[in-house]
Amino acid sequence: MTAKKQPNNITPIIPAAELKQQAIKSAQKNADTVLDLAQSPSQELHLRTMLNLQNNYTIATGSAGSGRTYASVMAAAFLMREHIVNHTYIARPAVTAGENLGFLPGELEDKVDPFNAPIYDALSEQKLSKDSVEMLSVGHLRGRTLRDAAVIIDESQNVSVSQMHMIMTRLGEGSYMFINGDLTQNDLPMRRQPDGTYQQEVSGLEHLLDMFKHQYDMEINKPCHMARQGLIAHVNYDPTHTVRSEGVKQVVSLYDAERQSR
Repeated sequence: MTAKKQPNNITPIIPAAELKQQAIKSAQKNADTVLDLAQSPSQELHLRTMLNLQNNYTIATGSAGSGRTYASVMAAAFLMREHIVNHTYIARPAVTAGENLGFLPGELEDKVDPFNAPIYDALSEQKLSKDSVEMLSVGHLRGRTLRDAAVIIDESQNVSVSQMHMIMTRLGEGSYMFINGDLTQNDLPMRRQPDGTYQQEVSGLEHLLDMFKHQYDMEINKPCHMARQGLIAHVNYDPTHTVRSEGVKQVVSLYDAERQSR
C-alpha cells in the first residue's frame, strides 16, 4: 500500500510558549509608542520598568498627581493590545480619606465603583471600556490565582501588612502586578495599643518597602530612581514631577517641606 500524501495546506501548530515569546519580542519593539506618551521623566521610568517584562512586580511610589495610576493603566492596555496578557484586574482598597460613609447599598460593583472612579477616568482615556477589565475589592482576591493578566493594585498604602502578603501571592503564570501608592496618604485606622494609646495601623506598602530596603540593601527614597532585585522592581517618582496641575505641584512641595522640617 502506498502511504497517503499529507495535504500541503496544513498550518503548523505553534506551541503556546513560542507564541508568547513572539508576542514579547513584538511588544518590546513597540514599547516606544507608549513611552512617547509619558508626561514626566518619572512616568517614563515607571512605564519602561513595567514594559521591559523582566519584573513580575513593579512597585511605584510618589506624591499626589504624579500619574502612577495612569501609567499603570497605559501599561496594562498596551500589554492587552500586544497579546501579552488576556485580562486586566484592578483592585483598590475601600478605605476613605478620614470619612465614615456608612453602609453602601447594592451589589459588589455598586459598592466598589465610588472608589474606582480614578481608574475609570484612566480607562476612558485609554479607550478601554469598563467591560474589558475586572474590578475587584482587595478582600475578594483571597483564594484566586490570576494568570496571564495585568494586575493593578492602586492606593496600596491603604492595605494592611497581611493584605499585602495575600495580594502579592495571587500572581499566577504569565502575569504582571503593578502596585501603586503614596506613603504620605495613609488612611488606615487608628488601633488601640496595649498601653491604652492609639497608633495608626502599619501600611502594607510601607512594610513591603522596608523589607525591600533592608533585606536587599536597596535605595528606595532617591527621586526618579528604579531599584530591582530578582523579579521585583521599585520606582520612586520625583516629587517635582507632578502632572495633575501646577497648583498641585506647589501644594505637594509645601507639604514635603513641612514634613522634612520636623
